[in-house]
Amino acid sequence: MDSGRLPTSNADLARKQRLAVAHIRTEQQCEAELDRRRTAQGDEMARSPYSTEALTWLHRELFSDLPAEDLRLADGSLLVPGQIRERPVVVGRHEAPVAASLPGFLARWAEVYARTRRGEAAIVALAAAHHRLAWMHPFLDGNGRVTRLHTHLLLQAWGLTNGLWSPLRGFARTEDRYKALLQAADEHRQGDLDGRGNLTQAGLVAWIGYTLDACIDQIEFMARQLHSKRLAAAS
Repeated sequence: MDSGRLPTSNADLARKQRLAVAHIRTEQQCEAELDRRRTAQGDEMARSPYSTEALTWLHRELFSDLPAEDLRLADGSLLVPGQIRERPVVVGRHEAPVAASLPGFLARWAEVYARTRRGEAAIVALAAAHHRLAWMHPFLDGNGRVTRLHTHLLLQAWGLTNGLWSPLRGFARTEDRYKALLQAADEHRQGDLDGRGNLTQAGLVAWIGYTLDACIDQIEFMARQLHSKRLAAAS
């Protein structure tokens, strides 16, 4: 899902491993920031996670401690951690929105999803927001990881995971399906009965269903794990 990386090689594999470590560190940092929100007034993560500030914070945390070579893109330029892209990006068949339109897209994304009522509707909106953020592709690289971290952050902020489960594990277990459905939701509307926007509503609905299934799968997995541990402790 991320664009701009150099061809795979041993050196590229090492970069991916360092990025995976950075991803884990950023996930932990997100959780720590959430714990500090009550006293850290004015902190970026104390604002709505549906904000450009939260996204740029996540991107900066993810990439800021990596060496320069890990930030090098295919054209030889360096990725700037936390910077919204200022040039075009094409990912596979998807041509992301032009850079000049990103502020408007991000503002609308934040406005729509942040005001969704809490409860089941918020979870459905979170799944839709995941796709829409990936579709916008606001950074030159790292969009997939930032989008997944954002989803993890929101569920944690709402007190729904308690550090026991994460949809990120479910996405990783079904990576091919994750990518296929995310890409399918990028397609244009397929006729007058496929929603009212430019993008396919059927593709988005399929993506949302997959995301909810991934969450349920991880909750049930952890429930089984905890049940097994209780049985073992009682025996």
